[in-house]
Amino acid sequence: MMRDAPDKFERLPKLMSENEVRDDSSVQTAVRNLFIGSAPERESELAEMWKELDLIFQLTPDIHEGDRIIMDAGAYRYVRFNHRVLRAFWIAGYTAWEGSRTVAEAPSLQALDLTRFRELILSYESCLASTEADLEALPVGVAEPGQYPDANTDPQGRAASELATIAVAWALLHELRHIRHQREGTGADPYSDDEMAKHDEELSCDAFAATFLLE
Repeated sequence: MMRDAPDKFERLPKLMSENEVRDDSSVQTAVRNLFIGSAPERESELAEMWKELDLIFQLTPDIHEGDRIIMDAGAYRYVRFNHRVLRAFWIAGYTAWEGSRTVAEAPSLQALDLTRFRELILSYESCLASTEADLEALPVGVAEPGQYPDANTDPQGRAASELATIAVAWALLHELRHIRHQREGTGADPYSDDEMAKHDEELSCDAFAATFLLE
């Protein structure tokens, strides 16, 4: 169970202008709380890394500069994300948990009932495709992002919501490793055609995020 931390998946106000980008203190606080809620035992390391990399997290509109899915890092200190990605991660957490639970509880693979699993996948795809992702109705049993079901009355929902939160922390940590690669000069040249180097950097960032949360 995650340690209770305020606003682990804080509902930041939705941006109305396509060109508006927020990086005020409430955005930074929301990200800090998400990190601490996901890895409370590494709070001091997170604080040191934040200071060392001089990090600034930015909330962008759901459609920004022609992009719809925004989760990236650049300019040696900036990490960007939007509401659409956070909502998609939330739904994906429920989807992953439902798939795992369904397989674990089924008496056999032939007896699998994937009806709800498919419903969750469709909701995830609708979130990515919609022009107003926040207005897309969530499937029954999926809490609004940031609302954590009670572990005693809805243990499945609580597990799924915590999994979703930790997944967002993983994704942001992945981006922090990109920042460090930039600062160390060890990242792939973004203007190069060397796809292997870019792939290797992505794997390096994946490994860093997973190790940081699971070690």
